[in-house]
Amino acid sequence: MTNTAMTTLFAPAERLPVACLADLREQLVQLDHVKWLERMPLMIFLADSHRQIVYGNPPFVRAAKPSVQNGLVGLRPGEALGCIFAQEMEAGCGCSAYCRHCGAVQAILKSLRGIEDCRECHILTKDSLGLHAIDVQILSRPFIHDDRIYSLNIAVDISHERRLAVLNRNFLHNMINAAGGMENMLSMLSDNEDDELNRHVPLLRQSALTMLQEVLYQYDVAAVENGKLAVQVAVHDVFRVVTRLVEQLREHPVSRGRKLLADGPEIRVSTDAKLLRHVLSNLIVNALEASPLGSAVRVSWEVEPSGLRLDVDNTGSMAPEVALQLFKRYVSTKGEDRGLGLYMAKVFAEDHLGGRLAYEPLPGITRFSLYLPNSAPSSK
Repeated sequence: MTNTAMTTLFAPAERLPVACLADLREQLVQLDHVKWLERMPLMIFLADSHRQIVYGNPPFVRAAKPSVQNGLVGLRPGEALGCIFAQEMEAGCGCSAYCRHCGAVQAILKSLRGIEDCRECHILTKDSLGLHAIDVQILSRPFIHDDRIYSLNIAVDISHERRLAVLNRNFLHNMINAAGGMENMLSMLSDNEDDELNRHVPLLRQSALTMLQEVLYQYDVAAVENGKLAVQVAVHDVFRVVTRLVEQLREHPVSRGRKLLADGPEIRVSTDAKLLRHVLSNLIVNALEASPLGSAVRVSWEVEPSGLRLDVDNTGSMAPEVALQLFKRYVSTKGEDRGLGLYMAKVFAEDHLGGRLAYEPLPGITRFSLYLPNSAPSSK
């Protein structure tokens, strides 16, 4: 066991030297049932009592970071797959506060206590191309060899299934709302004279605009998933972009009973206005959903030495366990098939606008801040 005591905020930190595990791996791969795992199309790995990998079948090896594919033995799962939180603590995967909510760590720990467990695991990775998400369902069960307990783990990729479920739900839900608004306006128009027609036409146009923007958002989400999103950079007035968006979202059903405010100077910035609206719209709608009736959501912006900062504030504090799960795809407290919005906002902000999106808790306030650089993002 390692001699240096390391700090952990969740699972035990102790690990064995790789040299101690190499011989064990050679023993395990000679077992008939381990040889059988080599032919399985699913990602499978064996972990010892310290959660260190002692065996990974070919699909698991291919899923690992290229830099470690030839040296998986001794690593923990998050380290092998490139989880961005695996290096938060010196002790590695399983030892940070983020790891308390990781389905893989929880399932492995339970199996090492002799209990089979099945959980969903949502992993964020990052490379030179940007952020990526790995979404798997992991089945962990005890595996006994030479009177020692190991964790046998089978991981099934559920990203396509979850992506389709969320996209379908969000698209249909929002299209129905927008179409319903248009239908109501058309119904009112059919019963009124020309002066009434003139009064309702702007509302009809607003419903049509909402529908169009929702379609564009879903189109861009699909383009990101396919690696084909085109960034269109131009110089835009931040005041105009934000205030127009705020005016539109004041008509959103979730705004009822809540104030939506915008405050900031007239600033020009080189960016993709459509993607900027995508990011801010997600943040504002989330803030409105989290706000009690009678409260206000404030959007503000100001120039900083490094660029532009935009803040979206709402009243109330976020539970620490919720904050630790922010920006993970399909992880949400709002129910099943939710959780894509914040993840996509971060992808749009960081991978395509060249900025940074962060959660910044303040006393009694939940704040999300978008930082945009002075230099324009490169067009893709």
